Amino acid sequence: MSHIFISYSREDLGFASKIVKVLADNQLDTWVDWKSIPKGENWEQEIFRGIEEADAFLFLISQRSITRRCANKEITHAVQNGKRISPICSA
Repeated sequence: MSHIFISYSREDLGFASKIVKVLADNQLDTWVDWKSIPKGENWEQEIFRGIEEADAFLFLISQRSITRRCANKEITHAVQNGKRISPICSA
């Protein structure tokens, strides 16, 4: 089970990568799409599964991420599954 699901905008990949590294350096496991979705799988189904299996949901807030339709679906799914949601503002 992953400890933290990370939701972000592709335009914020650099910031998301830094967050993943800092969490890993502190022995916290993360679920992030670029390392957690097997090739050829239904990406949306895998994202929802990742949210369901995570202990917490980390939303990287940026001007780009708040307008993503996928991000809204991810947040809704996290709320429906009773996940702790932690927002972090990215530049």
